[in-house]
Amino acid sequence: MATSVKPNVDVWPYCTERVHLTPYVEGNKSSLFPEEFLFSLYAQCKKEHLLDVLFPGMPLVTAARFVAYLKDRPVLVGFVKSDIAPLKVAGFGFLYEVEGEEVARKATVGFCFFKEWWGSKEIVDLSKLCLRYWFNEVKLKVVFGTTLWRNRLAWRFARNLGFVSIGKVPRFFSKDGKLEDMHLLYLTPENFFGAV
Repeated sequence: MATSVKPNVDVWPYCTERVHLTPYVEGNKSSLFPEEFLFSLYAQCKKEHLLDVLFPGMPLVTAARFVAYLKDRPVLVGFVKSDIAPLKVAGFGFLYEVEGEEVARKATVGFCFFKEWWGSKEIVDLSKLCLRYWFNEVKLKVVFGTTLWRNRLAWRFARNLGFVSIGKVPRFFSKDGKLEDMHLLYLTPENFFGAV
């Protein structure tokens, strides 16, 4: 007698054969997120000198400030799969300034990827999965991105995802007694280059 196989409708859509995206929720115990997980993200960002780029204009980013800033925000963690090792954290994305109702919801997005993965297909795929998650699950109608004007790599990366440049905001970031220009970008679901 032939048996029919029921399709698995509970397959997680935010992964590929190589990468896996997982929402981080403070306080939820998980094998993926050991206790003090946000502190470990801070330690890696500090070790790789990413804090000033990730938080331009924010005065001295300590571990406590980093954790307090991210713990109540929607954070998505990107993992890279390997045949010989457990999942490895490649970076994370987060939303802030989330405003509006479902029909008109907007947010600002931040991404941080660790240097081992810079220039890789994995971070392109993880970025697309993050954006797709935020458009589909959070129901964002537009996301904004901000970066230092001098950060040309971030410009190029955002453009390759479909972000549109709004332009330069002069003297927006203030850090260590200096003012720096900001590059403001936006992305809508219609502009998004989301195929992974």
